[in-house]
This record gives sequence, C-alpha cells and structure tokens, in this order.
Amino acid sequence: MGLVTRALSAASTAQEWEESLEDLMGPSGFGRAFSMDHGRWLGFYGTPVKAKKYVYGNPVVAETILRYDTRAGLQVPLSILIYEDADGHGCVTYDLPSSTMGFTENPKLHQAAAALDAKLISFVEKLTGVPA
Repeated sequence: MGLVTRALSAASTAQEWEESLEDLMGPSGFGRAFSMDHGRWLGFYGTPVKAKKYVYGNPVVAETILRYDTRAGLQVPLSILIYEDADGHGCVTYDLPSSTMGFTENPKLHQAAAALDAKLISFVEKLTGVPA
C-alpha cells in the first residue's frame, strides 16, 4: 500500500496515476494491498487453523464502480480468504462484488459490479488453477 500511496502523491494527472499503477499491479491487473494470517492469531486463543485473508485491488478498476456510488468503496478492494476446512481440504472463498451491492438499485453500478465479478473469478481461477 505504501507504494500506491507514494504513486498517488507523485501523480498530478490521471494519466500519470494510471501509468504509475501499471508497474505496481501484477499480471492479473490486481495488486495485493493487505494480508492477515487469521490462523496465526487464532492460535493464541487455542483455535489452531490455517486461514489467511488477502485483499487485492486496483484503483483504476475500483473507479469503474465508485463512479456510480461511493458507498461501493466498502467492497473494493476485494477480499479473498484461503483456508483449510475441518477435513483438511484447501478452500478459497470470496464475495462477488455484484452480491454486495444491494444498497442501491443503480443499474450502471450493478453492471460495473458484474464486470468486476468476472475479473475476480478469472483472478481466483489463475490463483488456484481450478475453475470457479
């Protein structure tokens, strides 16, 4: 996140901003903004699990949604949870952006969220090697 913040501070135009982000985003078009090892801290309380949350985003992609309703910023960047279930299977879970936009009836927002759904599904498929 520090690199994105520095890029934003250095940019004076949308073009400069977008060009600086190109170098920061991975081949998927998303960059990791944050991760939290839930398993590590849960272990302190006697609940050993394997679970890690990742937050991925791209401000240019987020703009395609936020332009229609700033409240959608609660849902971007995107969160993905990778964890081991009780049977020892690796699992990936996430909310599709379109499923979280019930606060508005704005059809343009819903269309943009559906487009982001497709990008998220593609990202998860590339991440896991498994069709979503």
